[in-house]
Amino acid sequence: MDKLKSLLKKGESILDKKHNLIIATEYKKISKDKDQISSRIRQSLFYLVNHFINNYQLGGIVVSGGDTAMSLLDALSARELEIIDELEPLVPIGVIKGGKWEGMIVITKTGGFGGEDVFLKAVDYINRNRGAKIER
Repeated sequence: MDKLKSLLKKGESILDKKHNLIIATEYKKISKDKDQISSRIRQSLFYLVNHFINNYQLGGIVVSGGDTAMSLLDALSARELEIIDELEPLVPIGVIKGGKWEGMIVITKTGGFGGEDVFLKAVDYINRNRGAKIER
């Protein structure tokens, strides 16, 4: 829990300076208790995201991994993610429908899709569309 509080403080410091915040986990090959460890990582990740989304005006979220994206949308009580465009082929841009965060941009990058600069493009897209009413 001390590590999580430390990450929370670092994230707050970054967001207080109006910088973009990236939360990433270090990938390590896990063989023992893989499901339990994955669950703890996901819970910690959502704890951080929930804190930041409730305390800062985020322009959107970029999420990597299909399971992570689905879990995040569940954690945000989103009814659905309406796909409005593609950042790159098979890298959808969506907006949350339903729940407290309706209209928030979510860009999902799953599998081996997207170029090596896909995350930079995603952050740029969110920054350019911050506060805009996004329509099809």
